[in-house]
Amino acid sequence: MTSDVEPGGSSEPPPEASRDVALFVDWENIRFSLSPRGYTPSVAAILDACGRFGRVVLSRAYADWQSPTLAHDPAALYVGGIEPIYVPVRRYREESGGDTVKNSVDVRIAVDAIELVHTHPQIEVFVLASGDQDFLHVVNRLRANGKRVVGLSISWTASPRLVERVDHMIFYDRELGLGIEPEERPVAAGPPSTTPLEDTAEAIAEAEQLEREAARRVVNAVRYTLTEYRSNKREITLAGLGAELQQHLGDHLFRMAVRGRLQRISRVMERHGELKIVSRGVDDWLYLPDEEAEPLTEPAVAAPPAPRTSAAPRGQSTEWALLPPDLKLRAIQVVADLAKDPKLDYITFNRIRDALNDSDLGVDHDGHRLANTMVAAAVLIQDQERQWYDVFTGRTGTFWSMSLNRENEEVRRALPDDSGHGAN
Repeated sequence: MTSDVEPGGSSEPPPEASRDVALFVDWENIRFSLSPRGYTPSVAAILDACGRFGRVVLSRAYADWQSPTLAHDPAALYVGGIEPIYVPVRRYREESGGDTVKNSVDVRIAVDAIELVHTHPQIEVFVLASGDQDFLHVVNRLRANGKRVVGLSISWTASPRLVERVDHMIFYDRELGLGIEPEERPVAAGPPSTTPLEDTAEAIAEAEQLEREAARRVVNAVRYTLTEYRSNKREITLAGLGAELQQHLGDHLFRMAVRGRLQRISRVMERHGELKIVSRGVDDWLYLPDEEAEPLTEPAVAAPPAPRTSAAPRGQSTEWALLPPDLKLRAIQVVADLAKDPKLDYITFNRIRDALNDSDLGVDHDGHRLANTMVAAAVLIQDQERQWYDVFTGRTGTFWSMSLNRENEEVRRALPDDSGHGAN
């Protein structure tokens, strides 16, 4: 057996461990390639796969985040360590009555990647997460500049030409064992594991070509961390486990034995009854094997605003109350102007967030947080439930449009002469 780690972790890390890696994700391509088979991409799994090629110093996911099917993804991506980048999708009505969708994500990624070659020459590895053959041009340009290009795609949608051109291709579904339908996938259940630690460590050592002592230390650290979290009713994701293991094992052993392997190690431990993995949204949550699958509390990501149909009492939002009066006035006026836009039949939370981000309010601000604060203070309310249709999947659903709350005292003071309500 070839060894990556000597007992006690005395060997030097491989050259890949010191390389800088940049990740660019065509989020719609990955997400909608998995969705027909009932899967959702895992942020932790994607970053873990990239980690085997070096240190991930930049990670971005590109999509039209105003699409109703993607509305909750940006917050989860950001918390998981991937920066969401907004790229609008243009939809055209054909003469036949059908919709044509134009997506410029490949162009935006190409521009950003080539710019990075010149602004951050120390980045040696570029991971392109997409199966679209439109990325052939950027692959060729990156390789011509001496960069190593790694593809990450879904095996049943990856372009054969793209697979041929990249230096290495990671098939996400094969990495995670998604060759079978979700309902047939084996899930750990029953009482806590009675498998000896050495048996699990041996299985990991064999699967990952590690020394048994290194694998044993990893298993011990996972057991300790998971037990500590769950006994205190604390939740932990796969990405969170990685951060804890780096603390427990030290940087050297973590790089040698865990980085780029954590997803597979966790799956081996699940098969041995050591833990349970529950995919929820774009995150993988870890539990003791005898626990219920549902998380005890909601994950710490921003949720869509709760429906409101009437004014809330003043002072409900402490954060709004503490904002400078001029900032509150400008924010209300931005929303009022947006609602009057003749091109819009209605306004949504995401449109309000983007308008606030694009506006000069006189101080640094976060449009998403400011919009949430306005909702909490009943300055913004949800006024009408609407239908949406996704041309990619054919799925339909509902969402809420939003408006300024004309019964709110601060809104009335900010817009004293505004008798019209604009778009609903």
